Amino acid sequence: MPEFWDIYDKDRRKTGRLHQRGLPSGEGEYNVAVHIWTISPDGQILLTLRDPRKAWGNSWESTGGACQAGEESEEAARRELREETGLHAETLYPVGSRRDDKYQMFHDSYAFFPDHLSLDEIVLQPGETCGARLVSFSEMEEMIRRGEVALPVANRFRDFRDQLLSLYRQIRK
Repeated sequence: MPEFWDIYDKDRRKTGRLHQRGLPSGEGEYNVAVHIWTISPDGQILLTLRDPRKAWGNSWESTGGACQAGEESEEAARRELREETGLHAETLYPVGSRRDDKYQMFHDSYAFFPDHLSLDEIVLQPGETCGARLVSFSEMEEMIRRGEVALPVANRFRDFRDQLLSLYRQIRK
């Protein structure tokens, strides 16, 4: 069954039209993607390994995906987290949003701070994720330097690293 996304203009106003995933977007047609940074009580970031058949296959990433038609950003973030990791988030913290003109999408980032987090709890989504690990902020930076993190995810981490650390310190004090 095809997946559809709401189409937005460059100012993030819904156009009332839909886009079918996998087809090229028209000029000036944007969609919304969500990214969830899950951070354990001891400050470890949850990363999943992309399925080798996907773009950026065998690269590490944060949880994320596209908003489906009629879905709000935070709702999509909860769904993607549940689908890709099996985790359920009652509270998500908005980290920031960026417009990406190259890929014609808005990227909304959220942070999730579970009370406990174990890799044994992670349920991977076949065809999407094939591994999981927990890394410190400094390990994440080293993985980015070595090219082990999908480039779009690495860029978002660089954009929001300081906000993520600040939120983590506020939540865990």
